[in-house]
Amino acid sequence: MERMRALVTGPPAGWVGRLALLGAVLFWWGGVVVPNLVSLAFPAWLPPESIPRDLNPDIDYEGRLANRVSTAALLVLGVLAMLAAAVSRRRSEDRIVVGGWTLLSGTAFVLSWEETTEVHSTIVPALGSRLLGIDLISRAGPYVWVLLVSPLIAAFAILMGIFWIRGMRTRSVRAPFALGLTVWLFALLCEAVTLAVFRGRASDLMLVMEETLEFGGTLLIALSAAAALARSEPFRDTFSERRIKQVTIGSTIAVLTVGVLFVGLVYRVPLVDSRATAGHVTYWVSLETQQSLAQGFPMPAGAVSGLSVPLAKRNPEPRSGEAIWRVLEGFDSGQGRVLREGRVEVPAGDLPAWIDIDVPLLTTDEGRRLFLQVVADLEPTGSLRVGMVKGDRFKDGRLWVNGELTWPDQDLEFVAHGATEPTRSKAQSLWRLVASDWQWPVAVAKAAAALTLVTLIPVLLVASAWRRPGIGGIPSGLR
Repeated sequence: MERMRALVTGPPAGWVGRLALLGAVLFWWGGVVVPNLVSLAFPAWLPPESIPRDLNPDIDYEGRLANRVSTAALLVLGVLAMLAAAVSRRRSEDRIVVGGWTLLSGTAFVLSWEETTEVHSTIVPALGSRLLGIDLISRAGPYVWVLLVSPLIAAFAILMGIFWIRGMRTRSVRAPFALGLTVWLFALLCEAVTLAVFRGRASDLMLVMEETLEFGGTLLIALSAAAALARSEPFRDTFSERRIKQVTIGSTIAVLTVGVLFVGLVYRVPLVDSRATAGHVTYWVSLETQQSLAQGFPMPAGAVSGLSVPLAKRNPEPRSGEAIWRVLEGFDSGQGRVLREGRVEVPAGDLPAWIDIDVPLLTTDEGRRLFLQVVADLEPTGSLRVGMVKGDRFKDGRLWVNGELTWPDQDLEFVAHGATEPTRSKAQSLWRLVASDWQWPVAVAKAAAALTLVTLIPVLLVASAWRRPGIGGIPSGLR
């Protein structure tokens, strides 16, 4: 065991460990986090489909490169925790210490297996539907697995808390472990409330954040296990109270500054929002060429400068097509006064994808009835698929399909956005949006907290791998 410990904690292993840690940070934050954040903030600059498949967390399939890297990190954590348990037992340390590292090792190995099998999204919901009923599970969405296994999560958190309080003595072990465990639990919380709180691109943002928090938490806890195997305190300076406070304050200021600039200069406030949320069913209708649908809605308080509608073009040939969009005032069997009109290219596909449409600034009296019309302009063999949602959001502006009034619980799924310019009108729209529903302030708070953690974690990890310079400016860990 001492030979194994010497092999793990010796100079060659230190070199390999630090290089692997730097490589993991570079790959995940440089290859996954940054490109996806840029794509979400500026889709015109970096379209989501241009991100390599293996680096796109929004494409969830077994065996992708990001899954493999996360699985490897969990395996490393499992091995380090298992060695820490063996060394603690050899030192005749308290049973809480041995049991804590053993439980952590087993949990890491189980999670590494689950990372590639996706049991949480297949078997667990199926089991839950048998126990609680299929209707409840379908309304709760795919992240219901967090609620189903919440007793196990709570028990694990309590046991790890006891382990942290009574089984850890040095700062190099305690600090990264506490931060990593907190990050893990926060990632689970984000995953549990994603459907209930986050919509549209915000849900994609939280998917990236959640996976990054899981990965970052794993690396932090692995550092704690590595410190438990060392004879000294290798990360004492990195995880000192002063250093953590400085990094946290710096990350918070950076996130708030970038966030304010993004909201003020780039973000378009959703003035009319009929996107599907938890508990609503999404589907689509198919329009043949020159067929149309129109959704009535009230004019919002702010000026409209953009629309987002889920569209797809289906054809035996995988070619894109076009749709005509119109904003009408008044509507009678497909006719009305056209306020705004244009064409938009529709990608080929089986399911509708969200299409952003720029609208020449539209202002009129607040509350006036308007209609958003979509017309299929395709070859005779094609069809236009338009995203719909079950719901009755616009009681005074029902949905018309091909000039016929539909059932009252069907709506076109669309969003009307305000202008991007930082004006008083935009500030008022933002305030009305945040005050309109508890979900918005909760979403902002969770996104800010997740972004802060995602910013500070790589700083601490790099500082752990690249320690304070020693003689001649050579890092002490690489001399």
